[in-house]
Amino acid sequence: QRNDLVIAMPIEVMFLDKMVRTLAEAAGTGKLDAIEALVDRVDVNSRGKHGATPLFWALRSGNLSGFTKLLKLGADPNIEFADSSVMHWAAQHENIGFL
Repeated sequence: QRNDLVIAMPIEVMFLDKMVRTLAEAAGTGKLDAIEALVDRVDVNSRGKHGATPLFWALRSGNLSGFTKLLKLGADPNIEFADSSVMHWAAQHENIGFL
């Protein structure tokens, strides 16, 4: 059942849509040029399982540059998902830069 917890969910389970998954992967690895290219084709606030967003994936991956890029491109850190939000998770993250 661990794969159903949003914090432990593999990216393939969290984002079934390939384009959204590709955006999340780019954000999670800090591939800024790829993020820039993808947002023309994918909504930056697209939702995956339990409503998780690519911004959450970047945070979970610990990639501040990908996270920041998504914010600059309009990602909303206040979208609620799985009874939480990215801001909630950012407040618990060890890197205060996410706040």
